[in-house]
Amino acid sequence: MNRNVWLGSFLLCSQIMAAPLPLHIYTLEADATAGHVTARKRVVVEYKDYYIQADRAQYDQKKGLIRLFGHIVILADGRYSSWTHSALLDLRTDKLYSTPFFFNESSSRVWIAGTKLDAKKQRVELHNSFISSCDVECPDWRFFFKKAVLDQQKHWIDLYHMKLYAKDTPLFYFPYIGFSTLKKRQTGLLRPKMGISDNEGLIYIQPFFYAPDNWWDMELDPQIRTKRGYGFFGTFRFIDSPTSYGSLTTGLFKERSSYMEDKRLKNDKHYGVEFFYKRRRLLFDRDGVYVDSKNYNDIDYFNLQKSEDIEGLQSIVTSRYNYFYNQERDYFGLYAKYFKDNRKEDNSDTLQLLPALHYHRYTRTFFNNHFSYDADMRINHFYRKRGLNALEYQLSMPVRFHTMLFNDFFGFSISEKLFANYADYNFVNKHLNKHWDNSHIYRNTHEISLYSDLVKGYENFFHTLHLDATLNIPSFEKKGGDKAPFINIEDNSKKLTLSLKEYFYDSQGEEILYHRLIQPIFYEADRKWQDLENELGFRIDPNWLFNTDIFYSHQRGKITSIVTTAGYKDERYDLFLSHFYKNRLKGEEDSNFLRFQASKDLSKTYKLFATIDYDFVQDKTRNWSIGWRMKRPCWSYEVTFKKETLPLLTTQGSNSYQNNTLYFRVELYPLGGISHSIRKTQERRIF
Repeated sequence: MNRNVWLGSFLLCSQIMAAPLPLHIYTLEADATAGHVTARKRVVVEYKDYYIQADRAQYDQKKGLIRLFGHIVILADGRYSSWTHSALLDLRTDKLYSTPFFFNESSSRVWIAGTKLDAKKQRVELHNSFISSCDVECPDWRFFFKKAVLDQQKHWIDLYHMKLYAKDTPLFYFPYIGFSTLKKRQTGLLRPKMGISDNEGLIYIQPFFYAPDNWWDMELDPQIRTKRGYGFFGTFRFIDSPTSYGSLTTGLFKERSSYMEDKRLKNDKHYGVEFFYKRRRLLFDRDGVYVDSKNYNDIDYFNLQKSEDIEGLQSIVTSRYNYFYNQERDYFGLYAKYFKDNRKEDNSDTLQLLPALHYHRYTRTFFNNHFSYDADMRINHFYRKRGLNALEYQLSMPVRFHTMLFNDFFGFSISEKLFANYADYNFVNKHLNKHWDNSHIYRNTHEISLYSDLVKGYENFFHTLHLDATLNIPSFEKKGGDKAPFINIEDNSKKLTLSLKEYFYDSQGEEILYHRLIQPIFYEADRKWQDLENELGFRIDPNWLFNTDIFYSHQRGKITSIVTTAGYKDERYDLFLSHFYKNRLKGEEDSNFLRFQASKDLSKTYKLFATIDYDFVQDKTRNWSIGWRMKRPCWSYEVTFKKETLPLLTTQGSNSYQNNTLYFRVELYPLGGISHSIRKTQERRIF
């Protein structure tokens, strides 16, 4: 470094250190006079959160101004960067002026280029600028605005008098728009949901998200359907401990009288309350609670919230309330189930389980581990307003002896299975049209098992095989009273159950195939050979998965049930196929149903996807959809056509209506986006 540089740096540092400011200026050449400093050649200015590089800088100590010239790069708070040719930093107000400028926010990849920038530490004003998150040289979209205000503390931008451009073509004008620059929870309006239906008119749902704290938030969803009515739905979500979370959803929709009369709806209001809560360690270290409660007046409470989350709602909706306490030796459970059949106008005759008590004693061994026992006790309260009720008591306690034979080649066990069941039908209803005598059954069953576990290794895989023959012999049984249809007691006929279970594993220990074969044989029944079950599953490689479970009836000479699933997934394809077949008894309708889901990534940008639900018995498609999605780093769009059938409750009973929906969605990152659907509805009876 020559003499001039040494002298310039010394005078510059002397001037700066004399002022009580967190200011540092570094340069290879500088001139200094009383109150003024001029820095040249690779100038770097550090001031608070600013880090500025420039070709030349002038510092006026009296006025507290730093003027910068040439190729200027400004970094602020480690996240914001700006490029300009002329800038002014006011040390008294912490303001930064620059013209023209190019501004970048790293976390959201948003860039802004304009004629003028006026920035404080927490506030930035921009004028006559373009904003986008696409490629700078040729952006797919960009907004032009006359003025913008960026609040760096709230990470929020307000834009005024905006025009949206696709490439160089103007599309829309907006007097105002605001959006967040951070991808995290915060209070504000969410993307609206809009649609057009020939029956319901214009559909507009405007979600509002309220997030005052990190442990809870709320979403409010007011909506209007111009031909049908208006409503309000809301969801409260919370995390009240490290091992729990929950949500509360409620809503009300009011029908227009003209729509209600035209569609012959049963109710002019649709309302409900849903509560979900899951927690471990509620009162003790090893207990927990699970609640999934749904209380509503009719199925349209769900239909009017239409979203992917409730698509495919079943005809019977189940609410569950569970509590368990698990110890090393004992398990206690308290359960309740409430069923609502959407095909019925009145559910007073639907049987409920309110509540059930469960106690289980885990397996304990004694006498050198050759003897073992466990115990299971349940109390079930079956309840309904109209019809037969019951309070059921059930006890099961097997006692076993087991040992290994022939150098552990065979295993042998013999068990005494004690079982008792008692149903009290007069616990609640004492004045039934038909008298039911309380039922009871007490029994003991001998169970003898001979089994073998074999393992063999090969060069690239190893194989395990479990063979089992179990003989159940009734020993003692005493029963009486009337057995209600909902009292489920396992058959106690003499039977032999033969089973084979085998598994294949690769050299890394990953399962590649399993096979399960079970054949029950009854000795005294008319149908000695019960249905043969054959289950097979395999994984050829990490991409392919296949499973099928087949039941074959020897008596009927045909397959009575098949459940099959198959899936394939790689970098481009995601395919899933499921098939359910049930050959029912004479007088009952068979089930034969197929569901297929597929998507293909045509490139890193484009994806094609489709779903189909086909009923072979009725020879028609129930639901299907097909769609196209484009996704780039700065924007995406989706177009989907969907045909679906939804249940409907009318004054004449359960109907359904069919929706044909064309759905559009466009999203500009990170601004958000808009969605729109055009829906045509056709009513038809299916129940």
